[in-house]
Amino acid sequence: MKKLVCILSAALLLVSCGEREVVSPKVDHVIIIGLDAMSAHGMQRATTPNFNRMIEEGASSVNGRCILTPASTQNWTTMLTGAVPVQHGVTGNPWQRDNHRIEPYIANEDGLFPSIFDWVREGRGEDAKVYMLHEWRNVKRMFSWERLDICEKTPTGEATFERAEELFFAERPDLLYMHILDTDHVGHNDGHDTEAFYSCIEKYDALVGHFVERIEAEGLLDNTLILVVADHGGFLGTHSGESAKAIEIPIILYGAGVQKGVTLSKYFIFDVAPTVAWAMGVEWPEDVCVGKPLVEAFDKSKRGNLAYAPVARPSHNGALYHTPIELSLTADWPEAEVRYTTDGTAPTESRLSMRGPSASTPIVW
Repeated sequence: MKKLVCILSAALLLVSCGEREVVSPKVDHVIIIGLDAMSAHGMQRATTPNFNRMIEEGASSVNGRCILTPASTQNWTTMLTGAVPVQHGVTGNPWQRDNHRIEPYIANEDGLFPSIFDWVREGRGEDAKVYMLHEWRNVKRMFSWERLDICEKTPTGEATFERAEELFFAERPDLLYMHILDTDHVGHNDGHDTEAFYSCIEKYDALVGHFVERIEAEGLLDNTLILVVADHGGFLGTHSGESAKAIEIPIILYGAGVQKGVTLSKYFIFDVAPTVAWAMGVEWPEDVCVGKPLVEAFDKSKRGNLAYAPVARPSHNGALYHTPIELSLTADWPEAEVRYTTDGTAPTESRLSMRGPSASTPIVW
């Protein structure tokens, strides 16, 4: 019996030694850039040189998932609380503080499930600076915005970035959350597989890139963590139902402590708030929240296990055409190789392919 116990103890020791703990970087500043309805599919098809650089030099996922149903109110709440609707009680867009059916499992003094804003305030004290800038006025209702240092509605997405840069470089907030609604508007009005939608994502790629370059130029990247996130995706101008394009979302982590070239093995929307709390070194209700910190993004041993790949962008959307069309496929990654076939079979190295980031050999049907 003693021999068996010794063998088991040795086995447990080997397991514990193999699981190396990743230490929190305890960053000074976190910036969360939320792009409403920016699907993983849309980000991969758009021309996004700045996102590409952040992916290459940081950590990312393009197969994350939001919760059902893929609507904004419950998904932004889930993202910033690390909890799901049966816990936080926010069940859909009609939800209001004074008109809801489910009480939060735990609540702050305002009767709301505590969010990352509460955790940072409690963990860093009253001197902490916690800011929210939002293009969508309704996003603030799910959180204790009255106790934020700044909670401002901005008229446009561009104005959000202008104000964010002004505040960040002048006041160095601990947590800055930015909510951009423009991407959702374009998706609803023009569709999620359209040039207008891709162009909208490209506009914010440029704005994010400018912000990040300023942070780098000021020498602040080593103590600033930047997250680019989305609440849901979309298809055919909507994001209801159980479509993969509606629930698949991207995330990019860049800056302090993030390892270069990590593609996350898994990501769910409720992992964002616990990741921010862990990176900032503040406590959160781990025993209640379903979300877990994305420690993999900060783990040196995880580099290079998976790889990011863009999605080829067609010059015409899928449809029935009565006359022949000339179709081009492009991808914005410098090392991308676009392969295609015209007979419905899977492309291989021996079949037709186009090489390069702007492959434009026409395919005529």
